[in-house]
Amino acid sequence: MASLIYSAIRASPLIGELRSLIAHHSPAVGNYSAEALRSRNLYSVRVGIGRKKHVAISRAHEVRTLALIVALAMIPGGGTVAIIAFTTQPDLNELTPVASHTAGFSLLGWESLLRDQTHALDAGSVIASGAAVEVLGYMMDGNRALENGEWVQEFTLLPEAGNPIHSAHRFGDQMITVHLRSGTRARFSLRALLWVSGSLQALAGDPVGDRPLYTIEQARAELAGREEIRKHFR
Repeated sequence: MASLIYSAIRASPLIGELRSLIAHHSPAVGNYSAEALRSRNLYSVRVGIGRKKHVAISRAHEVRTLALIVALAMIPGGGTVAIIAFTTQPDLNELTPVASHTAGFSLLGWESLLRDQTHALDAGSVIASGAAVEVLGYMMDGNRALENGEWVQEFTLLPEAGNPIHSAHRFGDQMITVHLRSGTRARFSLRALLWVSGSLQALAGDPVGDRPLYTIEQARAELAGREEIRKHFR
């Protein structure tokens, strides 16, 4: 049934007019609607040659998303506020690790990467030695803009996702450049929540600058769910 509803909605000549109307009355909602409808089947990570792990967005979910977009557009002056609330992801900045997700890897909290904190990691020992770590974060682009669905071997990991209205804050000691293992790529999905594990390295630079001060080399990446935040952090 959801499939039939979805097909009818997408095939309707009114859908273009609806998007135009939404964009006219609430540009923020209009931009989000375009992104939401483009993002189907983009949430997948290839973990090795010939092997993929897929988490597909169902057509029923798309129908619900479109219905929500229409509803938000009908709220005078409330579309922007509503879309921020609907798309905001939990911040991971101040969470404290309580249990590792992957055996053999130390779970990092983003706060431990701060360079001006007394509890920060010692960049001259643990990080420089190439410790095996895992970190939970949001997939973002780096030096160049990336398109959803683009296969990449490198991306940036942040502790906050931002939203379609306000971009995530970017500080050098709260950004990690992820270099996936040779021969491995991931399908880029902006603001997707990921587990990333590998060898952590520290770089010299400005803690509040716009260049990442950490890298994870020979990294593995896999999609994560919000419920894992409560399970592995407090």
